[in-house]
Amino acid sequence: MEPKSRKKVTKKSGKKPIFELPPTSDVVFQYLFSSQGAEEGLIGFINAVNQSAGRPLIREAKIKNPFNLADFYGDKKTVVDVKVTDENGSFYDIEMQLVPGKSFTNRVLYYWSQIYSTQINEGEHYIKLRPVVSIVLTRFALFPQLPQVHNVFTLRAGADPSVQFTDHALIHTLELTDEKLEPVFSGLKEISGVDEPLRNWIDYLLNANQKTEAEMDRLLTRTPGLKQTHRIYSRFTRDERRRECALAREKAIRDEADHLEFALEKGEQIGLEKGEQIGLEKGRAEGRIEAVSMLLKSKFPAEFTDAECKKIQKITDLQLLDELMRSSISATSYSELASFF
Repeated sequence: MEPKSRKKVTKKSGKKPIFELPPTSDVVFQYLFSSQGAEEGLIGFINAVNQSAGRPLIREAKIKNPFNLADFYGDKKTVVDVKVTDENGSFYDIEMQLVPGKSFTNRVLYYWSQIYSTQINEGEHYIKLRPVVSIVLTRFALFPQLPQVHNVFTLRAGADPSVQFTDHALIHTLELTDEKLEPVFSGLKEISGVDEPLRNWIDYLLNANQKTEAEMDRLLTRTPGLKQTHRIYSRFTRDERRRECALAREKAIRDEADHLEFALEKGEQIGLEKGEQIGLEKGRAEGRIEAVSMLLKSKFPAEFTDAECKKIQKITDLQLLDELMRSSISATSYSELASFF
């Protein structure tokens, strides 16, 4: 019997997972789709996404950025995406993102534009440009106003959506949140926007490390390409060096999220206290300024001088201060924050 929600799928009693991290962990995810032999699984996954969106299926997949474990050591900010071309030369950029950010959609568009713009060199004809398709999976809500797990974004006329500006720009989003996944595992396709192959891929990516052999066999036999991806996942779990890297990176990402949450709460607390005296909006801004200043003094004592502190005090935009706080937590050098001042 199929699971009715992701929560029930992930709660297995009396069975130790074969690996601590599911395929959604970013190191594991890239290994599954960009290591040697991943092409069959890539075709299956891309076609599952295309089928649910009513798009043409692909027959070939060529990996443009093969997996390299060294890319992940000591850098929790590495953008983990998989770049692929199909038999027509169209590009696919597949990304798993675990942690939200206020500028995340801008970043998705920026990476899409990089792939599109670097296809040709100066002097070459624009006719050589091929479509670029972004497939973005998130463990957080991107568009809470849309009930579907799977949403598709294109360039169309506001006055008449049947008129398309170009077919070269396409972005799929897959929001893997409990709220949006419930209809998927309840079989309500009209709400979830997910056909069975994509549903099975989502189930696998979220729960492969929790399934019994019988459950896994049913999933693999019913889903094109998934059997090969599972072989690659099994290969990953047997490699101690890869496992250690994945676990270390996952811990670094969690620690950064905890630090950010603490800094935001501290800034909010200071802001509310100041807000009682000088006005809520101004108080919140001053609270964030104080929290960022404390953070930077701790991380970069030599570079964060009184003059640098005064630069921060001139920032009044709350959203910009929140971005500065997030960047301050993840920055490995003070120079990374130069664009804020």
